[in-house]
Amino acid sequence: MAFDSTHGYHVLFGGVGSGGATLSDTYTFNGTAWTVRAAKTVPPARRSASAAFVPSHVSNGTSVPMDRVVIFGGEKQSVRTLCDMYSWDGVDWKLITATNQGPCMHSASMAWDTRSATSPRLIVANGYVDVNDTQNTDVWYFKFSTTTSGTWALASPPPCVPRRDAMGAFDLSSRKMVFFGGGDSASNSFNDTLVCPQ
Repeated sequence: MAFDSTHGYHVLFGGVGSGGATLSDTYTFNGTAWTVRAAKTVPPARRSASAAFVPSHVSNGTSVPMDRVVIFGGEKQSVRTLCDMYSWDGVDWKLITATNQGPCMHSASMAWDTRSATSPRLIVANGYVDVNDTQNTDVWYFKFSTTTSGTWALASPPPCVPRRDAMGAFDLSSRKMVFFGGGDSASNSFNDTLVCPQ
């Protein structure tokens, strides 16, 4: 779920229903009421997807008129981890194609990264790369070339490696990705904050 500042509501897609089935429905929440949204294009059912609002922006001199909530990845019925990306334009979901192979993961933190004024991008970190919950230790960037296409890039070396289950968000004032908490393989939990330097 993410807040769509263009339309003034939260957008929720998928999740887990009764009997553990993954869902493929879309809801919006305006602060008072939930509304189910019918769409011609419906992304495959999933749970544990990532979501973020992507504003209209200029990328490498090209105008990209987004202003949409974007969902990425997730898990299909504990069978496989998804690699696809869609955007909600207020009426329908649009598939976003990548020019190269990017990550496949679920439960990742995703945010709009504005550190570069000429080349803003989505940042995707943490999460799991398979249904066995193998931790993702990479940081990925997705740069839009149009509203429905873009390119993945792997940060090498990664600016930081969050702990398992740490939750992250982009801090606009410091222009850094911030993660809180998480744990380790020995089931220790932490209550500290990790700030990515880049």
